[in-house]
Amino acid sequence: VVRHPRYLEAVRAGVFAASVIAALSLVNLMAYTGVYEFFSLTVSIGLAVFAGLLALSAVVYRPVCRGICPFGLLFSIPAHFSRYRLRRTGACIDCRKCEKACPAHVAGRGVSKRECYLCARCTAACPVKGALVYGKGD
Repeated sequence: VVRHPRYLEAVRAGVFAASVIAALSLVNLMAYTGVYEFFSLTVSIGLAVFAGLLALSAVVYRPVCRGICPFGLLFSIPAHFSRYRLRRTGACIDCRKCEKACPAHVAGRGVSKRECYLCARCTAACPVKGALVYGKGD
């Protein structure tokens, strides 16, 4: 389980840079991911890579989206600056149940919510009604 999303962000930034360079060089990166081999049932190293990513999904929440996908990086930038997000109110009793329930590990205080997928697991785990609300922040 990845407890420090910054490591995934660093990997994703590297993949993003490589994707931009590959795109400018007219290289088809999808040919190296194993997706084509998986769906055409062709046995190859690419298929093993893709199968490994699928297996990794059993223990790491959204590993491709959070650690590899260059679009995830692009979408996380405006999310970082968004005024609308889940936020704690004064009713929060700091029980940390929301932090334990969050699959992306971004429910803690002082943690950027740019990786929040609005799955609502934190609000479901919260014992105090109104302690976590979605809305316009200050």
